[in-house]
Amino acid sequence: MQEPHLSAIEIEQMAEEGATFSHVATCASCQHRVARAKKLITALRDQPRADTPNDLAPRIIAASELMTRWRSARRASIPEMTAATAFTFLVAIALVWNFFGALEQNGTLDFFDLLASPELITAYFSDYLLALFETLPLVEFALASLAVMSVIVFARQWIELVESRISFPARSATRRS
Repeated sequence: MQEPHLSAIEIEQMAEEGATFSHVATCASCQHRVARAKKLITALRDQPRADTPNDLAPRIIAASELMTRWRSARRASIPEMTAATAFTFLVAIALVWNFFGALEQNGTLDFFDLLASPELITAYFSDYLLALFETLPLVEFALASLAVMSVIVFARQWIELVESRISFPARSATRRS
């Protein structure tokens, strides 16, 4: 029974650390992969190392402080986002209520009583659709739909803000220089 080929981790262990696996002695493919890995490691070690820029640490600290300020600004907007979400939710409820009131006022709900007698609908289908379309409160429907979509967008943004507040706790005031 033939042993399975070496994994990439095992190849790396052989090339770098000199680990031994009995499979390599009989497998030309694994021998080739180990030789290729050794050549690559040697080439990488022979590469000249680049000097670290002198301003690397200040740039990293500045980027870190910028991220901290950005997170703080996002956290500071949570009350405004909560108020906007709540207000939009109330507006959406009012517009949906208005939509259902318009459905009742226009008599649109009466058309659904005709579903009990499908022979009338099939006999006068085009008239039925035209009358139904004329009684639908399309403006109210559009406003209610947009309000509900706005609530969904605001709620999602609010959730992202709250999650970012949980995910990124405030950093300590002490910092190494």
